[in-house]
Amino acid sequence: MKRSLNEIKAVSTSHDVGQKRVLLAANESGCSLTQIAVTDLKAGEVAQAHIHPDMQEGFYVLEGNLDVKLADKTLHCTKDDFVYVKSLTSHELLAVTDVRIMTIGCVIESQQSKLYPVLFKPNLHEIVWGGNKLTAWKGLIDGLDSIEEDLKTNTSLHKKLVKLQQNGGLEKLDDTRIKKMAKVCKRYGERIAVGADGHIKISDRKDFETVIKAMCDYYKKGEVSGKSYGTFSGRELKEVGE
Repeated sequence: MKRSLNEIKAVSTSHDVGQKRVLLAANESGCSLTQIAVTDLKAGEVAQAHIHPDMQEGFYVLEGNLDVKLADKTLHCTKDDFVYVKSLTSHELLAVTDVRIMTIGCVIESQQSKLYPVLFKPNLHEIVWGGNKLTAWKGLIDGLDSIEEDLKTNTSLHKKLVKLQQNGGLEKLDDTRIKKMAKVCKRYGERIAVGADGHIKISDRKDFETVIKAMCDYYKKGEVSGKSYGTFSGRELKEVGE
């Protein structure tokens, strides 16, 4: 197979900045490559910080100057520089000048056990998982360090988190929803501790599971999300005193 770059139609990148021309797509590679593409960014354009749990990426600078901001440092790149980014590494691309880069992606097995603790850390950037974007919670839950090992290893907890991700709950935690969750749980004889700063306070796994229950509308009536649907129990739970 032979292709000429100038004959390939430019399309938008998944980060909503720049244009790319795909030399080889995932469905053509017959291997773990997600794509080989040439991407053009104009000076000042930024591919905002994000994480790939299931992909490694390489960036080769063909023309121009590019800053690659990793979790702990910024790499200043010029023509012929190459940067390799491991999965689960936050990275942001800033075009210092007009820049052309070759991007190479390689899919790996999704490291869910490593992803779950990352999802709940404060001020996390965008997560691109299997081509889907997730907005991580912005530090509204305090005390998660105490259950990090459970987040990594507990299969039962993982199933609940998968359900939460599927119904979009990971993207919807805010001050208003926290207050609603606390009120709903109280009616069912459970408690979510909310501090003066509006943050949920976690001291153990049971506290965290109560939060997950509320976000998934475990009580069946859609009182938190506005949608009534089944989750972890086959029957509608009754309020205390009913």
